Amino acid sequence: MSGLTGHIYHLYEDPNLTLEDIVKIYRRIATNSKEINVYEKVDGYNIYLSFSTTDNKARLLRNNSQIKSGGITIAQLKAEFTTNRIQAGKKAVPANVVNMYVNLVGFFERVVKAAYSSSEQKELVFGKDQENNPQFFFNCELVDPTSPNVIKYDGKMLIFHKLGNIKIDAKEGKISATDTDEIKTKFDELKKIFGRNNDVEITDDKKSQIDLVNLEKLDKELGVLRSEFKKFGLDMNSTLGEYFIKGIEKHLSDKKTNFDNFQKEFITKSILSVGFGSKFMKKPRVNEFFTTNKIQDSGEIKKLTNEDPAREIFKKLRAPIERTIMNCSAILLDKYESRYLSDNKQTAEDIISLVNKAINNINDNGTPQQKTNLTKQMDKLKNNVLSFEELVNNPVEGIVFDYKNHTYKITSSFGPVNQIVHMSKFEIQSLRENKTKSTI
Repeated sequence: MSGLTGHIYHLYEDPNLTLEDIVKIYRRIATNSKEINVYEKVDGYNIYLSFSTTDNKARLLRNNSQIKSGGITIAQLKAEFTTNRIQAGKKAVPANVVNMYVNLVGFFERVVKAAYSSSEQKELVFGKDQENNPQFFFNCELVDPTSPNVIKYDGKMLIFHKLGNIKIDAKEGKISATDTDEIKTKFDELKKIFGRNNDVEITDDKKSQIDLVNLEKLDKELGVLRSEFKKFGLDMNSTLGEYFIKGIEKHLSDKKTNFDNFQKEFITKSILSVGFGSKFMKKPRVNEFFTTNKIQDSGEIKKLTNEDPAREIFKKLRAPIERTIMNCSAILLDKYESRYLSDNKQTAEDIISLVNKAINNINDNGTPQQKTNLTKQMDKLKNNVLSFEELVNNPVEGIVFDYKNHTYKITSSFGPVNQIVHMSKFEIQSLRENKTKSTI
């Protein structure tokens, strides 16, 4: 559920959240408070769908470069996945995945034509700009059991998300609005196509209820989070950003550096900008802090502020926060059952079997780099309040929700599981093909 509107943030990725915010979020979700509406995050293929009355065809967006053309058609998508990739010296997307996109987007196209008989009705939902391009694109998840990622759902679905819907400006090649009242009205108009038709269900996100949460365990982990803040003298009103600033200060102190205040501020902002990204923290410019070339001459400062070392420092500082938040998430989602599966238990068993096969495949056939990545992902799964089997045996990607006008996600084991499965599924396959080619 990210796509063009950008990455959906984990709680530990937003420097503006306070400790009190994080505690409130977990407690409110755990007790199904009406103050936070929770939706299941589905393990499908995310695209943005619209319809053009100019050529009477569905249009879709997968990346920002496609905005200027007002989206691409099914035929253009197929070419992008096959002939265009081959001409560029790349492998074509697997046929089952191509067919999934073509069939489901084609289904959407047929349903729109049947549901809205006139161009005026279609434009009421999808809009039309001066260049005759559609304006409103809806955030959609394509789900097909013939092309699963990790979780194999029961049937084919088009799930239109309530969050992340957009209006585009094709002439400028950019998104002009996201989730405004106007867009929400268009989404309500789109609901005319919702329902089950043949073997495809078109629906929107369903509200989720989080049941059977072990509140005692959750409160214990939230207490660990409080202790982590407290070690820097921070309280419930302190933000994650303040926590990282204190962490960087301690890092510099432990290294017994002799930087002046300007240098420390430059180093701190540089590390924060790399760690949190430009959305939250603008990268500091050298001339904002230094009137001479002193910064260029300082190897010690470069060792701390160049992208790779800055990222490593930030990741090390984030590790205890990330680990504790993952623990809280694992407890929260431990007994959660997907609303999109008829047999959660069987799907969970299938996932743990898939993961174990992937682990064996990587250990037997993987490169040193792949094995290192496997160790990193396994550490995330094993350094947890739940057992490895409890974590992996969970048939849900996670949940998404809005809090203070921002969209966040909470996931448990899915991130590491997805990394392990896909590393085995694609990278090991490529490794074997390359070995075969080299012997010919």
